[in-house]
Amino acid sequence: MKALSPRYSTLLEALFLAFPGSLFPGDLLYDVTRERGIHFVGVGISGGDPVTYVVPTHTSEAAAISLTNAQSVTFALRNPPPPPSSDLAVTVTASPNPVVSGQNMTFNVNVSNLGPSVAEDLVMTELTGQGANLYVNDGSGRFRDASAPSSLGALSLPYTGWGTTWFDFDNDGWLDLLIVNGTIVANERRTNQPFPYDQRKVLFRNLGNGRFENVTDRAGAAFTLSETGRGAAFGDIDNDGDVDVVVGNDAGRLRLLVNNIGNRSHWLGMRIVGKEGRDMLGARVAVIRSDGSKLWRRVRSDGSYGSANDPRVLVGLGRSAETPKVRVQWPSGHVEEWSDVAIDRWITLKEGSGR
Repeated sequence: MKALSPRYSTLLEALFLAFPGSLFPGDLLYDVTRERGIHFVGVGISGGDPVTYVVPTHTSEAAAISLTNAQSVTFALRNPPPPPSSDLAVTVTASPNPVVSGQNMTFNVNVSNLGPSVAEDLVMTELTGQGANLYVNDGSGRFRDASAPSSLGALSLPYTGWGTTWFDFDNDGWLDLLIVNGTIVANERRTNQPFPYDQRKVLFRNLGNGRFENVTDRAGAAFTLSETGRGAAFGDIDNDGDVDVVVGNDAGRLRLLVNNIGNRSHWLGMRIVGKEGRDMLGARVAVIRSDGSKLWRRVRSDGSYGSANDPRVLVGLGRSAETPKVRVQWPSGHVEEWSDVAIDRWITLKEGSGR
């Protein structure tokens, strides 16, 4: 395989298995790449997000790992349900983007719950001319390519995407998508610029019907700037009930994008902590409304290229002023609930304080 440029090197795909309890001090991660028969060579990008885990992929709560690589296929590695000592089932998938034919070059992968299911969906940012990929989880461990019907594939064709995260910028209860962009090939028509790799940031609004619209031109002055975007960190910096964004640019300024729209709707902000007060990354949170519908979120800081996000959970409630019920499934598997939770404020839910 021909390398993209001298700055990239061919790397053997690596698979690390975390055995039960291995994310805590004193335990180990085991590299079982060759043992499991994975010998594909691709071009990896270190320092970014070439590896993202998805928990869970289906209702039986088996874990999976998605590995994305520049100039190679995307691997979906699925660990079957218990017993935990069972062998790893490896499924290698290479689904072409329906918008453009050929092999894609993925720079970032992000996961979240776009629908009412606990199973998480994936979005992958790609090279200019390829378009972003959206894979919707059907709850059985299989993913449906929704890049074309959602319009995300076509809308993102002009860009090379890097940092991104699903977030509800207007707090209407539907997760939207911001992608920061910048090419890896110099724009030959900008020879007068010292670093001609810039592109605009884009903001896609979730219409709630499986489709997205490009609202970049209505997103504010910062979105008119053309910069070489790379990292994007998401979180409510001013604690006013909506998600702000810090954008890192290559050979450029850091940008703080302050959201002044989201808190016009109702919202619920939660810090989910364990008994010792630490953020419980991996815990799953369901905000349950009076009609029984659920909004699922995961406590996480991962998923955006070269960045770490605010681990707190912020859920948009739209125009609803009712007090919801909150259910938390802790990493241990224990489940607790809190009823009539106050909205339009930040609260802390501590393990052991629910029922």
